Amino acid sequence: MNKLQHDMLSLPGFRTLLEYAGQIPVFLVGGALRDWQFGQPVKDVDLATDGNPTALAQEFARHTGGSWFWLDRQRCQSRVVLKCGSETFSYDFSPLRAATIETDLADRDFTLNAMAVKLGGKDWALIDPCGAGEDIRDRRLRVCSPDSLRNDPLRVLRGVRFALQFNLVPTTGTEAAMVRDAGLLTGIPGERIHAELAVILNTPGSSRILPLWFALDLMPVLFGFSCSVDFGRQLAQQFDRLEQTLSQGPAWLHELAAGTVANNFSRLALLKLHLMLSGTPGADKGRSAQVADRLCLGRRNATALNGLLHIGDCLPCPRRRRAQRLWLEDLPGNPRVSLLGLLLDSVSEQTCHLHLDRLDPRVLKDLDKEPPEPLIPVARMMDRFGFRPGPELGRALAELRRMEILEQIKTSREAEAHLLRGKQKAIDKGESAP
Repeated sequence: MNKLQHDMLSLPGFRTLLEYAGQIPVFLVGGALRDWQFGQPVKDVDLATDGNPTALAQEFARHTGGSWFWLDRQRCQSRVVLKCGSETFSYDFSPLRAATIETDLADRDFTLNAMAVKLGGKDWALIDPCGAGEDIRDRRLRVCSPDSLRNDPLRVLRGVRFALQFNLVPTTGTEAAMVRDAGLLTGIPGERIHAELAVILNTPGSSRILPLWFALDLMPVLFGFSCSVDFGRQLAQQFDRLEQTLSQGPAWLHELAAGTVANNFSRLALLKLHLMLSGTPGADKGRSAQVADRLCLGRRNATALNGLLHIGDCLPCPRRRRAQRLWLEDLPGNPRVSLLGLLLDSVSEQTCHLHLDRLDPRVLKDLDKEPPEPLIPVARMMDRFGFRPGPELGRALAELRRMEILEQIKTSREAEAHLLRGKQKAIDKGESAP
């Protein structure tokens, strides 16, 4: 048994797969072999079959207890998802896209994805018609054919992702093809683009890919505006500074950054995207909204991006834990994303006055609990102070909340005393008091 066999057979369900591989020819292809070659964990297994693999996939799901569903019914492509503890493994089943496995591989995007192994035999010999082995050894990114990118322009963005994830350098011909076809990305649905963009921005060290990003002139293609070379250098420095600050921070800060908001965008990825959108002339709420709409980022990501535009308007962080909870809830947009933006920018003039060093990280867990009651319950404000449901009551509650965040009041007694003073002032001025 060679190392590839040993490692694949250790995956949940793979031994069961081999028991059924004799029904029709089954090839292990693409991403699983690529990830294995680069020494990365394999969690997504791509399989190509000589014929319709649907019955095989359904039988595999039944015997492993996995969940089977269609990916593309017309193309007979389906997926089986297996749960193993906290981890998830997926097996994708597709028929060959050509008469032979060699032709199928030659029609793929990049050589690192154009490898296969026929399952069921003893030696598991690598099928490598495009020279992927040499490219991987030499850390080269190379297209399988001159038309690879034109066949699906999203492959340009996939190439950027592969170059970042596996630390590859595009060959001269590949980079020329990427430059040539990058403009075709304007015709790709936003959902497909944001899936690739999320992986790029989630990947540590993403500043490394910015020279290629700007060489391909992707800013106007994806976001609708151009940038100078100086902005590209500035952006790389900002990305590095974010990750350096994060690397020196406590474990809870890493957890905060890694948390996902929506559509696989981590909070750190959204912060990077915000820097890409906001650091150029003409940046405003409208630009973020337009890009969020163009890339189909979804409401939650759009809200988070909008909030990051306004974090400089926040009140200082209070000392008391209850007041910190209120302060966090009032951060603009997505509170956790905005907090991350503040914490990773805590040395700038924009945020140094906010006293973020006061923050008790335990308050982050408080956000998942029921919100705290006002210092004065609404019923008591109505009975004791004569407020009626409506805008005036809302303004009074908001004023007390703000005063508590600013630590001007701390107890219900102080809150009531403040209301009584306000009521007396209104009477003295001859105004109607609630």
